[in-house]
Order: sequence, then structure tokens, then C-alpha cells
Amino acid sequence: MINTPSELDGVEACGLHQRTPYGMTNVSMTQLSIARHCGGCTYQGESYIYIPHTDELIRKDVLRWKQAQKKELRAKDFSNEAARQLALM
Repeated sequence: MINTPSELDGVEACGLHQRTPYGMTNVSMTQLSIARHCGGCTYQGESYIYIPHTDELIRKDVLRWKQAQKKELRAKDFSNEAARQLALM
């Protein structure tokens, strides 16, 4: 089995509400395994998206936050690389 990093790594710092879990792991081994076939589920009024390569459910707002963080990191890396390239000229 390939050890894939969890999509839930680092979400503790997101600052979103904690009334419901940010995510759930090992979904295929639980009662929520039906979410694998539907692409997600609703749990306690919150929408969760199924991530197949990590077998996790992640709350929709947390997933949006995570994607925004990745986008921000890519933009920062791009600007750092552009600055480095200009410095070489």
C-alpha cells in the first residue's frame, strides 16, 4: 500500500468552526463507506467531499480553505522564482 499524505494535514490552523469534524479518515471501513460511491455525504448538516486516493472525507469549507492555501503557496513560489530569475539578469 502506498503511503499518501493526508488531505487533513495542517487544517488545524484553518480557523473554521469546529462544530463538526474537519474530516474523517479510513472511510471505506466505516458506516460512511457509501460516500465512496456518491462522491461525498452530508453529516450533521455539513457537506463532505470524498477524496479517493487518501480514503478520506473532508468538509467542503475546509477543502476550499486547503485549496486556497495551496494556490497562495504556488503564487508565492512563482513570485520568488521570478525574483530569482530577475536577479540573475
